[in-house]
Amino acid sequence: MILSNVDIHKAIDEGDIEIVPEPSPRFPSLQFPSSPYDTTAVNLRLSKYLNICRKAQPFTFDLRKPGLPALLDKVYEPHEMDEQGGYSLKPQTFVLGSTDEIVRLHIRPKRPVYAARVEGRSSFARCGLLIDVVY
Repeated sequence: MILSNVDIHKAIDEGDIEIVPEPSPRFPSLQFPSSPYDTTAVNLRLSKYLNICRKAQPFTFDLRKPGLPALLDKVYEPHEMDEQGGYSLKPQTFVLGSTDEIVRLHIRPKRPVYAARVEGRSSFARCGLLIDVVY
């Protein structure tokens, strides 16, 4: 079952879903004409911090062995987006981004258990921006 925005608000209020910081406003008003809550979704914000793949360098890793996080630190370079100009994505460049929000789906006795999906916006996908979820 897909939750409506009202059901998402209820799950947040009851502590089953936690979004930090919580997006606001919950509903559009004259003062705030737009809301991050759509009818069945919450629009999260892209953080200004990106990880950009360093110049093409071959590397080998074995997922059966520890050390992948250290390897990724060597492969990606942190970058802060310019508040005014954003980030100019160059051809054949791989960039990792994250959201400003942290989403937690709590499992508690005798409470509903929820699952969530993170999907890209179709208007951005048409420009080549794709989403992959990493936990």
